[in-house]
Amino acid sequence: MPKVDVHFYDDAHKALLKSRLSKTSFDAMEKLVQEGLTFAPEEFSIHTVFRDQKNLGLKTYKDVAAAAGDFRGALGRYYDWGGDSIYPAADVRTMPQDMAEKLGVGASLMAANRVFDLHEADWQGIDDSNFKDLDFEIAATTDMFVEVESKGAWVDDPKARTHLSTKKTDIESKKRVQRIQKGNRNCLIGVITAVAKNRNKPAQCYLLDPEPRPVSMEPRRYKLISRIGFYMNALNVISGAHFLYALRDRYELLRQIPDYEQLDGIRIAKPDGEPWTFTVESFPGKTVLGEEEIVGRLIRAGDGLIFWGLSISVLNTLSSQSFDAISRFAVQPGYARRRNFRGIVHGRDVRALRLPDDFVTPAPWPNLLYLTVEGSLYMGRSGIVVGRVRPVGGNPRAIREREF
Repeated sequence: MPKVDVHFYDDAHKALLKSRLSKTSFDAMEKLVQEGLTFAPEEFSIHTVFRDQKNLGLKTYKDVAAAAGDFRGALGRYYDWGGDSIYPAADVRTMPQDMAEKLGVGASLMAANRVFDLHEADWQGIDDSNFKDLDFEIAATTDMFVEVESKGAWVDDPKARTHLSTKKTDIESKKRVQRIQKGNRNCLIGVITAVAKNRNKPAQCYLLDPEPRPVSMEPRRYKLISRIGFYMNALNVISGAHFLYALRDRYELLRQIPDYEQLDGIRIAKPDGEPWTFTVESFPGKTVLGEEEIVGRLIRAGDGLIFWGLSISVLNTLSSQSFDAISRFAVQPGYARRRNFRGIVHGRDVRALRLPDDFVTPAPWPNLLYLTVEGSLYMGRSGIVVGRVRPVGGNPRAIREREF
């Protein structure tokens, strides 16, 4: 897996961060500095191309399909992470600003996850006028807000801080214009991520201490709403089932009622009053990996396919509406499957991909077909599963000659 070296920007910023953070968080930050930031490319992608800050996540099949084009295309054109770090792709001569920003956002959120025990679902955000104009990323633990100021840089030497002085000034200047509320417990870290123009040095991350901004919501409530919103959007891509409608109703209640704690532990129920419980048998017409207990969907992205799904344990945790369970939910990240599996694909996607007839077999649902695919599926700590896959079937040579 690629790794990015992590440093405190200087001793002054290290001292400031130590003074602001709890001992647990600062110890985790020091460990990150000592060991570096190791990650799977798919984790980086979930935090960048599979997450749109302005639109608060991907809400539809088309959203994911469009983002998947970046997953397979734009990032791969500009960055190479197939080795020990992140480097510009071999033929890159200039780096577009949005690509530099994606680098900064992805690395900074992964770094914050390690320090504050967060994951992808915590950075979903809330569609609220109090937050929509903020130019930083925000998440919450159960008792404080974590705010991340991200900068990406394309420089001659990532280890030379002189090349990063403008980025540092951009981050530091924010605190001079903020009015800090008395007793504000928010924590903000600045992260500059730099890659070398000539590919001769590994990428570097630098940690700074900007001033936190006040946020007018209880952290525990924000965390719950953010996580439920994240999973609601993920589930919306997979299925429009009745559970999703009930989850949306609960989401709105959590946002609107003053005493939201009264909903803690009140399970989401079916129309007949029975609580929702999910197994691998609960998803007809969806791609289900029974051994790993994952449900998802094969999505066409250009001339290829991606798998987008989630752990079934996510749905049972959401159904329970235990606020503690939702707030603590996390799985062990890693590659959930590396071998072939049978998925379900829409007939229009088979036609668009021009797959041979012997690659598919009929499925017992209208317009759906069985298709065997192969590829590595990565599961993030949030339980989201994503990966590029390619069809396999009766004519392996024909598949090998095409790029998916």
